[in-house]
Amino acid sequence: MPSWSTRSTTGDLIPRAKKRCAKPGCKEVAPCKRHKVWKESSGTRQLPGNWSTLKKQARNFATKICVFCGLRDPGGQVDHVINRAEGGTDDPSNLGWACARCHDRKTEEEKLRGILRAQKKSPPPPKGRRAL
Repeated sequence: MPSWSTRSTTGDLIPRAKKRCAKPGCKEVAPCKRHKVWKESSGTRQLPGNWSTLKKQARNFATKICVFCGLRDPGGQVDHVINRAEGGTDDPSNLGWACARCHDRKTEEEKLRGILRAQKKSPPPPKGRRAL
């Protein structure tokens, strides 16, 4: 069933076309089951729909200078300075260009902190019984 989104000049609803998978050559409708959704983050949180606009507003996006180490790296990427799992937002003031080395290091550190957070949330084993 088409999603109805806009009205024509006569007031009739116009159906919105379904989006295709972002993978070149794939004819599936998005989100494709065989390919990852391009806006999916490394975790379980989805990036906002206006991510392409937001990342262009990130600090040092045009100059490609890393906000962490100060080196120029055209192969880097936009990163959340304070990651969203730790209270960061998608506001452009929290986005910055990160060189590949700093991004990888920061991602690993965040991953370890996330594992520790998850372990703290898990209930302790019952007293008097051994944990499996």
